[in-house]
Amino acid sequence: PKTGDCARYKSEILEAAARHGLEPELVMAVIQVESGFNNGLKSRAGALGLMQVMPGTARHMECDDDMYDAEENIECGCRVLRKYIDAYDGNIVYGLSAYNAGPGNTNPSKNESKAPFNFKYVEKVLRWRNVFVKSGCN
Repeated sequence: PKTGDCARYKSEILEAAARHGLEPELVMAVIQVESGFNNGLKSRAGALGLMQVMPGTARHMECDDDMYDAEENIECGCRVLRKYIDAYDGNIVYGLSAYNAGPGNTNPSKNESKAPFNFKYVEKVLRWRNVFVKSGCN
């Protein structure tokens, strides 16, 4: 599988992941699924940059204003992802679900045993995570 421009952003990913206690390969996978490593991307919903951070989320998380700055975008995206994983007691499946759909759109109880409605997104990220664990960021 083609991993976009992962190598171009590897040092920023490694630094931000370490700062937020995240596995770098998970961050790489989120970027791959969200933007394909296209830093200039803007979604129909208005999400920006590599990690597709919504401007409102960036403001709420007190991130830098420029979500097209790759370093700031990765930093902010990691901050958001860490918050959501922590909100679900370290459950990466629910944390990724909240990252993708917003915490209000993820299952209301972190104790529920059912998969989140956007499990296809979560599954895609986890598959890419495995690619990055196995093959690295080329």
